[in-house]
Amino acid sequence: MADREPETLAVMTWIIDNPFVLSANLHGGSVVASYPYDDTPQPNPRGCCVASDGPDTALFRRLAAIYAQGHAFMHRGEDFCHMNERFAGGITNGAMWYDVPGGMQDFNYVFSNCVEITVELSCCKMPPESKLLTEWKSNKKALLDYIEAVHMGVKGLVFDENNNPIHGAFVGVEGIDHNVTTTERGEYWRLLLPGEYTLVASAVGFQAMRASITVKDGETSRHVFHLPRRSDSSAPDSSSDQVAAAIAGGAFVPKIGPSATPPPPTVSSSTASPPTKEPELAQTLSAEFVTPPDWQHHDYASLESWLRDLATRYPDITRLYSAGVSVQNRQLWVLEVSDNPGRHEPGEPEFKYVANMHGDETVGREMLLLLARYLCETE
Repeated sequence: MADREPETLAVMTWIIDNPFVLSANLHGGSVVASYPYDDTPQPNPRGCCVASDGPDTALFRRLAAIYAQGHAFMHRGEDFCHMNERFAGGITNGAMWYDVPGGMQDFNYVFSNCVEITVELSCCKMPPESKLLTEWKSNKKALLDYIEAVHMGVKGLVFDENNNPIHGAFVGVEGIDHNVTTTERGEYWRLLLPGEYTLVASAVGFQAMRASITVKDGETSRHVFHLPRRSDSSAPDSSSDQVAAAIAGGAFVPKIGPSATPPPPTVSSSTASPPTKEPELAQTLSAEFVTPPDWQHHDYASLESWLRDLATRYPDITRLYSAGVSVQNRQLWVLEVSDNPGRHEPGEPEFKYVANMHGDETVGREMLLLLARYLCETE
């Protein structure tokens, strides 16, 4: 870990320390929603074109499709950036596109309870300010639809026989080789597609328990486990515990290493949208906000000022804090938007968007600033 930059360590720690359930990492350089794995189990000399599927590939494809279908044109999957790249339905497996050891979406899935995809928003990583209007128009619905996906699947609690929460219990799904672990309050959230499932909950010192559940589209299923204590504190040896232990394991852990981005496109056009009348569009989109946006790029100083201003104007529903500092000693700002900022609400899943992880990919940053203002002023 000593060779990692401070911002990398800070973000890794932030991910692990918070009970995030769903996430998206916003980039620029193409128009596609990418899902894990980014890395392949074995070195790939070609650096692309080999799918690296995991236990939840069907779920990841659905999540990526939610964003792509909500976007104005991403779902068409055309060669928008003139790079001879076409993505069916506007989505792709990360490694199939290009192999990235140590990608953040892989880290989230393997080392935390969070499920993350990566979204490339525009061909141009830093589109002209005049294009920010159309970028917001193209991405607004997708950004909101994807947040709602955090409620897919099942949530619940794991207690002991005396209704005490069990921290660090495993909750797995038979047939899907990936578990989640409970919070200190015994909570768990497991994103799942509609269907019939068997959940298995297990914890050190407790007997494993199974439960059959039905997940319906547009609804969140709930189940509470009460695990009886084992009379023998030795290692699990019952068939139920062995099944739970197998579910809790993982067959493939991606390598952790430096990240990468594909080469920049040769064409600077940010979208394939038809031409619009910018003054009319600006008037229409600005009317969505109480405070009309400035529709411009923000450097670090203006970003910091912008965030502080929003947090000051909406103190009851926001919390601005730093997750750490960068190698240049700049704060890694986090803006939390909640009806109870600064406090985890029992049973409620937590969601995050991350942007501007790569300094030259500014389009995601501007979309999140607009989204934060939109949520504060209209929701």
